[in-house]
Amino acid sequence: MDSNDKFVISGLSGKFPQCNNVEEFKAALFNGTDLVTEEGGRYEFELYGTIKSCGRLPEIDKFDANFFGIPPKQANLMDPRQRLILESIYECIYDSGYNPNELRGSKTGVYVGLAALNIDRSDRMSDVEGYLNMGLCLALAANKPSFCLDFKGPTYSLDAACASSLYALTSAMRDLECGEIESAVISATQLVNDPLETLELQKLSMVTEGRCKSFSTERNGYVRSESIVSFFIQKKSNCRRLYCEILGAKANADGFKKEGISYPLYEAQYQLVKELYESINITPDDVDYFETHGTGNKNNELEDKLDTINSYTSGTIIGDEQECTGIVKYFKNRKSPLLVGSVKSNMGHAEQAAGLCSIIKAIITMETGIIPANLYSDTLDKEIPGMGDNTLKLIGEHTKFEGSVIGINCFGFGGENAHTIIKSNAKEKIADYKRPKNRLVQVSGRTQQAVMNYMKQIQQNQDDVEFLALVDQIHKMTIEQHNFRGYTVMSRQQIQEVGSIIHVKRPIWFIYSGIGTQWCKVGQDLMRIPIFSDSINRCAKALEPHGIDLVDIITNRNSNFEDAINVFCSIVSVGVALTDVLQTIGIIPDGIAGHSVGEVVCAYADGTITAEEAILLAYARGYSCKYGNTTKCQMAAVGISKEEIEKIKPDEIAISCQNAPTNITISGPQEVMKSFTRKLSSQGIFAKLVNSMGFGFHSQYVKEAGVMLLDMFKKVLKDPKPRSSKWISTSVPPNRQNEEWTKYSGVEYHHNNFCNTALFDQVYQHVPENAIVIEISGHGLLQAILKKEMGPGTTHISVSNRFSGDNEQFLLSAIGKIFLAGGQPDLTKLYTGVTFPVGRGTKMLSPLLEWDHSITWRVPIHKHKYCFGDTKTVNLSNEKYSYLADHEIDGKTVMPLMGYIDMLWEVFSERLLKPIENLPIVIEDVKFHRSTVLSQSDVNFLINIMHQSGKFEISESGSVVCTGTIRTPNDVSTEFIITNLSKTDYKAEDNYNILRSTDIYKELFSRGYGYNNIFRGLRECNLQGIGKIRWNGNFCSFLDSMLHLDLLSETSRDLRLPVSIKQIVIDPATHLDLVNGQEEIPISNIVSSRIIKSGGIEITGVVKSGPIPRINTQQNSYLEDYDFVYYEMSSQNNEDMVMRTALQIILQNNIGTVKKLKICEIVGSEADDSTNKKIKDIFDEQSTCEATYFTNTSDNINSKYDIIVVTENVNNSVKVENLSTFLEENGFILFLGNEVNVENKILQVVYQAKTEERTIYILKPNFEVDENSAVVYVNNTNFNWLKQLQTVINNKSSEIVYLVSQNEEYSGVLGLMNCLLTEPGEIKFRSVVIDDEGKIKNNSFSLHDEFYKNQLKKNLTFNVLKGDNRWGTYVHLPAPVLEKKEAENAYVDALEPGNLSTMTWIEKPIDFNNQYDISVHYSAINFHDVVIAKGEHLRTDTQVEISNIISNLGREFSGVTSKNKRIMGLTKYGALALKTNGDPILTWDVPTKWSLRDAATVPYIYTMCYYSFVIKGKMKANDSILILKCTTPFKMAAINVALSMGCKAFVAVESEEEKDYLKKMCPMLNESDIGDLTDKTFVDSIIMNTEEKGVNVVLNSVNTDLLPTCFRLISHQGIFLETEGYHFQIPDSIKTKMTLKNNIVHLIFPEDVFDSSLQIKEQIKSLLVKDIQLGVVKPLPNITFDSTSLGEAFECFEEENNKVLIEVRNETNTETNKILAVPKIYFSPNKSYVIIGGLGGFGLEIAEWMIRNGARNIVLNSTIGIYNGYQSYCLKKWSSYEDVVIKINQSDTSTLKGAEELIKFAQQLGPVGGLFNMALVLKDASILDQTEENFYQVYAPKLLSGQNMDLVTRNLCKNLDYFVVFSSVASGRGIPGQSNYGMANSALERLCEKRKMDKLPAVAIQWGPMAEIEYLTEKGIDHKVYENIQLENFDSCLKTLEYFLLQQHTIGCSAVLKVKNTSSVVQKNRSPIETVAHLLGISNLETLNKSLTLSQHGLDSLLATEIKNCLLKYHNIELTSEEIREMTFSALLDME
Repeated sequence: MDSNDKFVISGLSGKFPQCNNVEEFKAALFNGTDLVTEEGGRYEFELYGTIKSCGRLPEIDKFDANFFGIPPKQANLMDPRQRLILESIYECIYDSGYNPNELRGSKTGVYVGLAALNIDRSDRMSDVEGYLNMGLCLALAANKPSFCLDFKGPTYSLDAACASSLYALTSAMRDLECGEIESAVISATQLVNDPLETLELQKLSMVTEGRCKSFSTERNGYVRSESIVSFFIQKKSNCRRLYCEILGAKANADGFKKEGISYPLYEAQYQLVKELYESINITPDDVDYFETHGTGNKNNELEDKLDTINSYTSGTIIGDEQECTGIVKYFKNRKSPLLVGSVKSNMGHAEQAAGLCSIIKAIITMETGIIPANLYSDTLDKEIPGMGDNTLKLIGEHTKFEGSVIGINCFGFGGENAHTIIKSNAKEKIADYKRPKNRLVQVSGRTQQAVMNYMKQIQQNQDDVEFLALVDQIHKMTIEQHNFRGYTVMSRQQIQEVGSIIHVKRPIWFIYSGIGTQWCKVGQDLMRIPIFSDSINRCAKALEPHGIDLVDIITNRNSNFEDAINVFCSIVSVGVALTDVLQTIGIIPDGIAGHSVGEVVCAYADGTITAEEAILLAYARGYSCKYGNTTKCQMAAVGISKEEIEKIKPDEIAISCQNAPTNITISGPQEVMKSFTRKLSSQGIFAKLVNSMGFGFHSQYVKEAGVMLLDMFKKVLKDPKPRSSKWISTSVPPNRQNEEWTKYSGVEYHHNNFCNTALFDQVYQHVPENAIVIEISGHGLLQAILKKEMGPGTTHISVSNRFSGDNEQFLLSAIGKIFLAGGQPDLTKLYTGVTFPVGRGTKMLSPLLEWDHSITWRVPIHKHKYCFGDTKTVNLSNEKYSYLADHEIDGKTVMPLMGYIDMLWEVFSERLLKPIENLPIVIEDVKFHRSTVLSQSDVNFLINIMHQSGKFEISESGSVVCTGTIRTPNDVSTEFIITNLSKTDYKAEDNYNILRSTDIYKELFSRGYGYNNIFRGLRECNLQGIGKIRWNGNFCSFLDSMLHLDLLSETSRDLRLPVSIKQIVIDPATHLDLVNGQEEIPISNIVSSRIIKSGGIEITGVVKSGPIPRINTQQNSYLEDYDFVYYEMSSQNNEDMVMRTALQIILQNNIGTVKKLKICEIVGSEADDSTNKKIKDIFDEQSTCEATYFTNTSDNINSKYDIIVVTENVNNSVKVENLSTFLEENGFILFLGNEVNVENKILQVVYQAKTEERTIYILKPNFEVDENSAVVYVNNTNFNWLKQLQTVINNKSSEIVYLVSQNEEYSGVLGLMNCLLTEPGEIKFRSVVIDDEGKIKNNSFSLHDEFYKNQLKKNLTFNVLKGDNRWGTYVHLPAPVLEKKEAENAYVDALEPGNLSTMTWIEKPIDFNNQYDISVHYSAINFHDVVIAKGEHLRTDTQVEISNIISNLGREFSGVTSKNKRIMGLTKYGALALKTNGDPILTWDVPTKWSLRDAATVPYIYTMCYYSFVIKGKMKANDSILILKCTTPFKMAAINVALSMGCKAFVAVESEEEKDYLKKMCPMLNESDIGDLTDKTFVDSIIMNTEEKGVNVVLNSVNTDLLPTCFRLISHQGIFLETEGYHFQIPDSIKTKMTLKNNIVHLIFPEDVFDSSLQIKEQIKSLLVKDIQLGVVKPLPNITFDSTSLGEAFECFEEENNKVLIEVRNETNTETNKILAVPKIYFSPNKSYVIIGGLGGFGLEIAEWMIRNGARNIVLNSTIGIYNGYQSYCLKKWSSYEDVVIKINQSDTSTLKGAEELIKFAQQLGPVGGLFNMALVLKDASILDQTEENFYQVYAPKLLSGQNMDLVTRNLCKNLDYFVVFSSVASGRGIPGQSNYGMANSALERLCEKRKMDKLPAVAIQWGPMAEIEYLTEKGIDHKVYENIQLENFDSCLKTLEYFLLQQHTIGCSAVLKVKNTSSVVQKNRSPIETVAHLLGISNLETLNKSLTLSQHGLDSLLATEIKNCLLKYHNIELTSEEIREMTFSALLDME
């Protein structure tokens, strides 16, 4: 065989124990690291008695399924070895320097060695998806790589036990040698997943605890290990890397042996080696090292086992002696000892992969020249043949490898023998390589971090040219699955860039620029690039006959570029050479275009001329200019359009170049040009002279030179060639492009280019929007124009830059950018010189390939089945559990409580091997201990069910979440309390008492229950709890929906969750029969019996928690005041306010719902965009603005902007008027300075305001008023003006329409105007509002009146004239922060539930009934207060009327009564306040000698002691008590009380310090009775001192650690007292012991004391009085915080040994002092309140809010009365409230009579305290479609009602507190189609302003869109909102309402802004593309290649069916399976 036809290993990869790749493995071998550990694996150590030692692979649960196109469901059920093989095979090919895509379709075979695949089937019954068999198929382990990589060779898996891998290699070599395949991939893997397999090997004494001590006297078996290894084998002639040559590979078998199948036979091993070596002419002396099998087994250990082996076991039973005997027999005549070793001593025995692991070690030896040492070689067994006589030498230390040939042994259980012999690569590394000055490398990867890591390795190996050559080979082709790319230019100053890429074909365009790109030394750096220099030299040779030195022109710093010949030759030659560079590396354009002389290079790129012809054309152009007859001219760039310049230019001036629509180049005689450009500049038009060497190119001024040029061209272009379609002409106008000469790159074409206008603006329409546009020239002259004209979708890259320090580096960086943009440069054409294969020792590539391992996949897990229970993993990204995302509680996705029951039922059915449909169950005594938040990550639940008792426990993260018992009854029908549920039949009168589904879930949502989709199961119900429920095939959601009916029975708005259920009975068979064919079935909630029944399910005894503090899940609304401002403000103002005002004025002068603005700040020489940043901060708070920000200098600005910002101190030399030309049509200049100069009257000041430091101006171009413009007079009383307006708009008779309001008391023009500005149209609107207060000089508006005309010349949208003859407008400004105020009464609470740092004082309502008699001086903090403040919910509780409770904090106080009496005491709620009311009995006089501070420490603790000891504990004299963990003050009080009662007290402490403290504080306590319960001596002492009976009472607080000990110490019938029992639970094991001892447990709650009988309270009171007198009760040690340190006081509670007090008032201060508190709104219970529109959704919410804030008399006004069940539900709920009266009134307030009736009706309940008008009617239409009737209907409930209520309340309600009207964002900012609604609301706002002027209450609130407003939903307009505004929920609206009532501002605005510049939230209702992506397991759509078909994304036939069904079911899209396979994500996107 020819040497080049030898087969070599050219690529490798692997993972080993503790090693992620071969590099790490190599380091471990040379570091002597023992890779075997005793750390945990896939099963618990010692499970079934298995050994601990093992070599474990890291992270086998990681796999990049998306890369290989494998569906997630399939990937999850693949044996991990299949996943490892796929990645490893790809890596080994990559390592060879081949991009695996190069091998697609090749005859490459795949040979895999591995044992049977396994996965734990026992736990998979519920997850059967059809993929498990595929995941366990041995054949697919080999076939999947062939499928994914498109290999056509044979593929199969081999199992030859431990010889598997070399058997696979031998099979591959056989196919290679006979020509069956071109190349081969060998892979082998082994995982230790099955503990029983290990146990089997232990029983055979093959596997040992310890290590593989090969050839050692201490060897006693092997240790199992894991690995994955892959090799790529090629012909030597094809390889790019050569690790080793495979000299031969052979295998045989022992055959029959009398010793048994497992006994090794050295004769067969010897024969194998002998035959192989002789067949390839290898002698024993040719072998330089021998890698043995060397497992470390002894033969004598096996003898007793051999006869018992009857079945297959993975593993090799062989002793080292047998192997060495065979080796010695063949190598005995060597001249030197044979070096031997075994890698198993380092890593353990990898079994099926062992042979390849040995080859890896051999290759490491060859690559490094060092043989790694064997471990554990210091105790060599010299009895082993060859070891004692020096025939064999074991490598005990790292040894130099001085040869080239290595043999490798590998044997398998059952007699399989295999041997391979390899030879090292003889080629040395290139030693004399010097890296070029700049070296470009490009790489790609799966993740951004992968690319970054790759480039880091490239930097570290940048001098290894062979390594870099392999990297270039890999990346010359696209790897489509790589979503990130990066490049680096290695040089003195490194350049590096990384970016994401979407693999879509992007067209590439070459743009060749012309004059202006020449510069000295343009080619100096580029000449280092051989391709570039070769092109230049070709051009230079063509110019030699003309005496031109081209190389000198482009490299000499002194080149004369005033010489036209030099200029043109430089431009063209550089363009040609750069084109050659790009095209050589594979960057081929799809389109080309040139500017001016750039078209010459276009011709070259198009292939119509040669490089030599191109340079001669350039020479001819220069020569004819230099020596032809031309006029001395000047050229200039001008920033206006061709049409505009034509109107104003002199005749002598020509248009030379049309660069862009508003960018042209002109030319003409020099003096004329200079004069004209000065004139343009003075008019604010950009004009800049350019150097054109005195020529007027592309004009009549070069036509005479063109005659000479024509003759020269004819000599060069003798055979013109056709131009291709990709060349876009920029010299032939469209009307001549069909002429024949234009189709050729000939003389006529290029002559025309020279003489006529350059029409470059023709190019833009041809360039696709996603093109990569490359400007090829000496300098990127056109970059700014190209970027502006082609839009953001294109990518623009310049390949050269005159300002770059190194143009070679710049070009290479540009090529890198092309790669980032999607191009595919082939750098192998740029960097040559490396011959393959590379030299020995070249860095491996496989370790550099990083995968996207962000997803964790299933791995077989063996666990103790019944000890540890069953695990259920819930992940919202899993299709099975994705529906749970629709179950939210308080904004968090939470596991439904019935989800626990569903999981329990599923596990129970698996235990009993029955499907749940056939398994009736009874679940009893269910307790829910906590909630579990779900996410896209795994949440693991452990479900334990006791076999005998049926008790179950569900835990998560080590914490119990649910407990109870479960059983399956013999006859489930006997378990039901209600046997039948009749069909739902409502009474006729119930029509308005039925709650529909939307009503039900709106109510539940307001409480914090965020149920959606499948969890909205209740369809309807009446107020008696009878309804209908939907069956959707899901028991979890159905059961959960049943509980919703119980939640509705609660009257409070608190969030409560079930904490226990007495019984759940489920009869699935009956249930499924009942729901068969039914969409909904009856449900009933019998509140009196606490039974919920539906279908075959009954839930009994639901108990709910106490109120759970809510978390605000919506960001705060953005609040603004809507104020009038003057256009000129002379007094000083706050700069922030002035800036906001100015920007608001600019905003309101732009049209559209969202104003899209371009803002440019003019900066000085040093960029400073500080003003832009301020503007951005302001505009980010504006819902109607989206701005883009730019900076530029005044001399470089070349685009138009909406706002140009000029700051005087930065731009003191800028002429502001010159900037006007760069303003858009309605643009503004914002000037910040002391004085603005507008001397040329181009601009005018339209707004100015002084600040502390400067004046802020708004400037706008001058404007002339057309006196013939249309004027429409708008009023509220007659809407006939509407027709006039519509006529003007339709006829377009006036460019501007002036909407004028004069003599109108409540003008709505502003709101009308705002809405019109949002509607599309050509007419411009301006508004004039004349506030007629009798002070206006000119009462009649006229366009001819100079007074009005002077204002209208400013061309502003809003013009409001106030009575002082000053003009202004209305703007939105941020509402001020609500300041604290002094309050006479206040309480303490947290503003944010659970956040102690937000504890503060909050205003309390006026004490209308004088119920607060006590002025609090000190209030104590106790455990209950801390728990509430932290936001933890407590025990279940009876419902408390929430409106009667202001604060829950504080139960203990001391203070002074109104009669100046000092008292201390308790109150159930609200002691932490300025004033409180004590419990009528539990208050005491403060002893004379006590201070009020002393007194505050006593009541709570001593009351709890008496209640616990006397009332509950029944303690008496001589009883004994054990006091466990309590707070130190409680412990001290308990000791005092117990001892005073004559009891024996034992006290448990946790430290000596605590013991010493108690001894000091309680001296009467015996020291021996204080101790640590973990100390056996103390425990024995208690037993002895109680005569072994134990203590009578145990007192505990929260502690559970010592429960086993304390229940051991409690006596028979003893009592256990838990004083803080909110979270206390007793384990079942202890409960059993308590039952046997008849113990009683009392959980003591503070509420129990307050709810006790008067007799008990009196008893406690007297006990305390008595013990105070006896001196038993003494003040407790305390620490006191002042009233401003609330948070610190609460935070220190748990660490403090003393009582914690808040000093509310100073001890000596007996006055009723005030305190700074957060203000609150409270309503008088003695007044009545009217809500117009009160039966609407928000009206009902406001009524609820008012009740909670004190209102007791409310009138809900609605002309149509009650019309739905939700209204009835609310009224029923309120009727249960004490003293609350709600009345319905149907008066029509749009009439004066109706308004009077309403007020008089309300006055029957009490004086009217407030009026809230929220009525509305919407009649939306564009202004052209509106009618007068529509306007009237909208006005009636708004302005007409408002005017009537204003008039009536002025007369009848003299003490009115609140007059509130609801306006809309339509008024303040406009909404399309709501011109009538905006106008009506605006008029209401004017009414409120009038009331305020008259000193009457009035507030108008402009609301943004609200959530859950049913009126809007019914009208289908609930989503008619701004893009930047979210729906505001009711809770937020109520906070807003309270704010504006407190602020007493006239007009406010509220909206919840969306966070800008963030990714949008994924919708739960998926689109078609999201549905398919979800089914395919694709989570990131942004980086997805949407052009690939679904088949390329891993679609298989099973998934195709599932996708087909889902698209039809959820999206009504019907496709065939074939259509689905060929479908792309782009096509799916088009379906949306």
